[in-house]
Amino acid sequence: MKLGLHGWQMGKVRTLDEMVDLVAAAGLASFEIMIHPEFKSSIALELSASEKARIKEKFKSSGVQIAALSVTCRYDSQDPAEVRRNIDATKRWAELARELGAPRLRCLGDRLHEDKGEAKEVTIARIATALRECAEFGETVGVDCPIEMHGHFTAWEHALAVVEQVKHPRCYLVHNGQPGNTPPERWDEVWAKLRPWIKHVHVHDILDAAFPHKKFFRQLRDDGYAGLISLELKPSDDPLRVLQLTKALFEEWVAR
Repeated sequence: MKLGLHGWQMGKVRTLDEMVDLVAAAGLASFEIMIHPEFKSSIALELSASEKARIKEKFKSSGVQIAALSVTCRYDSQDPAEVRRNIDATKRWAELARELGAPRLRCLGDRLHEDKGEAKEVTIARIATALRECAEFGETVGVDCPIEMHGHFTAWEHALAVVEQVKHPRCYLVHNGQPGNTPPERWDEVWAKLRPWIKHVHVHDILDAAFPHKKFFRQLRDDGYAGLISLELKPSDDPLRVLQLTKALFEEWVAR
């Protein structure tokens, strides 16, 4: 179990090189690239061969892993053409992930449409069908296509229903460290259902009392979780200190 940083928020005003250097200086294991047109640390789908090689070398020389490409592809639309566009984009991002050495994408559900008269089971089935195609393609290029427990899929029941229908090892859950992901009042019951599917983790402010972060980290430790935890932290004038203090607290909490 290793701590890393997500590009969300902190990566908006810093370049990719600056973020990788920050992660390395803080002693964190990985950086997750947030794909967003407004983020300075983002990357384009169309990269030159030289730029791909440069990015790979930057990560390698810094000793930092690429945790994922956090893409915004989503598969909930009631328009089949829009779903198809997102599936095709996911495949292209998976090809780029392979070239950069990223083990996974971060995909989204992302919305239910009960307000439009569509039963949630219908939307979930459509998302699962799309993600199954993405996961099957991911298998051919060695890249995972998990769904983040985000948006309307923050609710654990909805996210779990998707991966259970996909039934592919390349598609699993990205736990997002939110109360809706694992309700504290139903922790043991819900955790038992989710744990087999959790293979990547995002967390936010670990001092936020709305979610039991210490319990969460220790649960992952005790369950033998060997993956990455990507921190999604707010911007700071002293980001290195924030990362160092967060890492120190995390290590204290998980120390035996």
